[in-house]
Amino acid sequence: MRRIAGIVVIFMCLFALFSSMVFAGDREDIMDVVMKLKAMEKDNGRMRFDMDCIKNELATMKSKSAAAAVPDGKTAMFAALGIGFYGYIKTDLIYSDSQAAELTLSAPAAETDDQKEFFITAKESRLGMDITGPRVGDSGKVIGKIEGDFWGNTSDGATTPGFRFRQAYIDLKFANWDVLAGQTWDFFAPLNPSTLHLGLLWQQGNIGDRHPQVRLTSKVCDFLGGTLTSQVGILDSKTDLQEHTGTPVVGVYESFEDEFFSQPLYIGAGGAYGQTNTSTTITRDLDMWAVVLALKYKLTQKISLCSEGYLGAGLAAFRGGSATSVDDNKAIRTRGGFAQLTYDPTAKLQFNAGGGIDDVFSDSISTSVWSENYACFLNSKYKLAKNVTWGLEFMQVDTEYANQGGGDALRFQSSLMFNF
Repeated sequence: MRRIAGIVVIFMCLFALFSSMVFAGDREDIMDVVMKLKAMEKDNGRMRFDMDCIKNELATMKSKSAAAAVPDGKTAMFAALGIGFYGYIKTDLIYSDSQAAELTLSAPAAETDDQKEFFITAKESRLGMDITGPRVGDSGKVIGKIEGDFWGNTSDGATTPGFRFRQAYIDLKFANWDVLAGQTWDFFAPLNPSTLHLGLLWQQGNIGDRHPQVRLTSKVCDFLGGTLTSQVGILDSKTDLQEHTGTPVVGVYESFEDEFFSQPLYIGAGGAYGQTNTSTTITRDLDMWAVVLALKYKLTQKISLCSEGYLGAGLAAFRGGSATSVDDNKAIRTRGGFAQLTYDPTAKLQFNAGGGIDDVFSDSISTSVWSENYACFLNSKYKLAKNVTWGLEFMQVDTEYANQGGGDALRFQSSLMFNF
């Protein structure tokens, strides 16, 4: 019995020794696994931290995007505007065989004065901005324009150009009518010739400039098969003589557009009425008025006609008559007009030929005002590239003064223009 117990004890000791030898390697493997699990837990913790950071950044970006989608104040206003810039850079080379006013050519020198002129200028270069505002109702919208050039200083030729205010207005547009307030072209005399010269035959048969105004325009799109446009408004002539009367200038204009023998036809008629003082010291009011007729017609696919005529008094501020509205305590009465033919032989080349005359009634003037101012011109315009045009113009101006001699000027102009 005692012998059997000894054998059992020896067997148990051998079993314990064998187990320790067999499982020693497994314990080492288990410890390695435990260490790896602890390392993986640390890595997972870092990954969870990084994921939380990424989630926070995404939440911040979403918040900023939501804020940008619903802007407020000035940000919202500019986001709703559509702004388009335009203009051109223009360089002119001008030669005249007689000294004359560079802007309008309205005061040629006397026949005894043969002083010549030559100058190069880029003052006509222009900058503009068209603005489209928010919609008004179902079909209305607000648009605006701001435009200027560098012809603001004409006292010393081309040496120190100054920025000049040309147009600035707000226009509330609907489908068949609109209301405009600001400075833009005179609506009662809308047509202009296609001259390279900035003067546009002013005081030589073409009236109408840019003035502050408030006007209403309405359209009837099916009137006798064409479109009838009606305009009425008030204008400021920008002269003290008119402003000191305490009354604006009232203007009206009607135009009709249709086809005649399958070619576009435009006819218009209008006028303006206001008052002007005799002078800055005499407050006697005189009538300022104009009646205007206009015509545009495309004679063929390549030839078109543009013409405008007028009759009126006291129209110096609107480029009719002499540089003054009043002479010898009377409003200067004048009549005139211009006509132009345009020929487009190709898409790149254009020719324009025309002329105009401003004829002052002799019984309304003294010797200080011309009785007749006449001009004719011929020019060509060629597109050197998509937005680059070169032009060459010849112009002859003749002026006759009341009860005395006159003057004339022969003028050549070359222009290079880059539009944008």
